Amino acid sequence: MIERWYDLLDEIDGFIAENKDHLIKRNLDRLRAVSLMGLIIFILGMSMSYIILLNFRFNRSYLGILGVLIVYHVLAIRKYDSILNNKVFAKAFTLSFYVLALMGLLWIDMTLTPQSPPIWFCIGLVALSACYIDRFHVLLLLEVVMGVFGCAVINHYDNIKGVNIDCLSIMGAIMLFGSCYMMNLNLQADTGSDTRAIKQKSVTDLLTGLLNKIAFEDSCRNFLENRTTEMGCALIILDFDNFKSVNDNYGHQVGDEVLKHFGEILHESFRVNDIIGRVGGDEFMAMVTGSVPINGITKRCENILHELAICHIGGSDGFSCSIGIAIDEREAGSDFAQLYAAADQALYRAKENGKAQFQLEHLTD
Repeated sequence: MIERWYDLLDEIDGFIAENKDHLIKRNLDRLRAVSLMGLIIFILGMSMSYIILLNFRFNRSYLGILGVLIVYHVLAIRKYDSILNNKVFAKAFTLSFYVLALMGLLWIDMTLTPQSPPIWFCIGLVALSACYIDRFHVLLLLEVVMGVFGCAVINHYDNIKGVNIDCLSIMGAIMLFGSCYMMNLNLQADTGSDTRAIKQKSVTDLLTGLLNKIAFEDSCRNFLENRTTEMGCALIILDFDNFKSVNDNYGHQVGDEVLKHFGEILHESFRVNDIIGRVGGDEFMAMVTGSVPINGITKRCENILHELAICHIGGSDGFSCSIGIAIDEREAGSDFAQLYAAADQALYRAKENGKAQFQLEHLTD
């Protein structure tokens, strides 16, 4: 049971680390909503108390609570971008709001219903799990500190020593907070997984699992724009030979299996940091990132041709592809359009020379 809790906390910590910037923004957005809701509830609550409770007297100290809600709400709206630009300040700003909010709820309990348990304070402790997302130990520490503070203030105010019903209520609220925190983070993680899955589908070719055309070109351009001058690269275009005949003779299902297997061959032939994509029906591309010897690139292409030639799928065999390779040897580096034009020219020569081969094109100064 304890190991399961540790595993769950590790998963939650991983989720928070992965989505840190998003969660900071979410916490600030939630602060804006909570402060506005707090203003509405506070004004309505005071108004209803004045109407319903004949002996109700407005405590001037409540103006301080009202002021905190207004100030934080206005700052969260007017200085939204400035706060988000400083992640540490954004976190401190949000946490300080909830600390002050909890202190305000405690004061309302003590002045409005002094003979009853601190209901509003306990509700605030539990609700914090839904309002603010951070690592469990950070929020647990905040809960414990605020709980001890609440018990100390109540006992001092009531002049009662020892554990009483108020402190037990606060302890129960902290325990309930832990359960709510786990459920909330699990829900957030599941939502995040769904979002990542959708995003993954938007950049991935569903048949082969490689990048689609747009994602491949964007990744290549991003690499080319950020690479250092000494970092070389090569762009490779791979065009399946006579693929139409595979579909015509064996059916589209076999054709899809062939393309899927071709994608697997490419995935195994290149490194993790290389960029691979399916950019057309039977056309694939790969960008070798970093300085790689030319014979290393040609050996990969020879291996691809060999693996295609020996595979058997659905009664069909003897596959081949034509490959055009553009090697960037320019000191300043080439852009994607220049690399593509050179690789396409090399591909054209490979097809003209009988297919099932690769041709090289060097981009030099």
